[in-house]
Order: sequence, then structure tokens, then C-alpha cells
Amino acid sequence: MKILHSILTASALCACVALSACSTSSNGSGAQTNPSVDPTQQGMRAPVILVLRGPDPMPAAGDIKLDLEIRVNEPVNAPTYLKLMVPQGAQLLSGAPQETLALGQPGTLLRSYMVRVNGPLQAPIVAVADAKDPGGAFGFHAERKYPAAAPVGVAPNPNRPPVPRPAGPPR
Repeated sequence: MKILHSILTASALCACVALSACSTSSNGSGAQTNPSVDPTQQGMRAPVILVLRGPDPMPAAGDIKLDLEIRVNEPVNAPTYLKLMVPQGAQLLSGAPQETLALGQPGTLLRSYMVRVNGPLQAPIVAVADAKDPGGAFGFHAERKYPAAAPVGVAPNPNRPPVPRPAGPPR
């Protein structure tokens, strides 16, 4: 039985080696090269990334300076609508609440805002960038909140002892 198992294992190994040799192509000079990977298989990058920064921790009241960084990774050949939304209990003192951006070239744009907060906010301040091709071929939605949402996870319970992990795999 062990001999049969060894023969099957060796056959499977030989088949894998043969298949990997067939998957490479020759460039005519006898050297082997790997086939090029289709760009759509390399992963996608967001065309636009928003980064909204402000004081950390957020003050309970007073004036807050917010900086919005708009990172353009890919040219966007459609109008992009940028909007800053402040919740009830806050007023936008400076900076355009909404504008239309032309993002035809990669790069970084900066916007600054001054927001007056009268007390603890019930909702975050939200920056949104939206674009849609007039022909409906593509579009995107980017959004950032200040303050950022707290990380979600299981809170540790100090009254419960930790669960020990097994030393190794079960036998």
C-alpha cells in the first residue's frame, strides 16, 4: 500500500512540474519568459482618495480647522462634485461647502475649512466626492468622516479570564 501511495505522489509531482513548464512561453531565443499579466488582474486602484484631517481628539466646542487632501490617482474625464456637509450644531465658517472639480491629471489638491462647533456633535462632518460619466460608462463615490468612526471589534471583558490556546494541532 505504501508503494502505491509513493507512486501516486511521484506521478502527481511529475504532472505539476510538466504543467508549470508548459505555462511559460518561449521568446524565440530559447529563453523562457512568464506570460504578461492582464492589467485588470493586477488589482484596482481608487481613482480618487479623500483624506480629511482635524484635531485629535475633536474638541467639544469651538472652531475646528479641517484640511481635506484630494489624491487623484487616475485622470477623471468627468466633472467631480465635492461637498462638505456639517451636522446640526456646527456651522461652516470658511471654505466652499460645494464645488465642481476638474481632475484631468493625477496629483493632489488641498482644501481647508473652518467649522464652528457649539457642543458635542450628534453626527460626523462628512466630505464627499462624486463623479459620473455623462454617458454612464463609469463613476465613483469617495467619502471621509471627521471624526473618523471608532474601530469596531469585541471589547475585552476584564471580568472573564482569557481563553488559553492549544499548544499544537490536535492528535
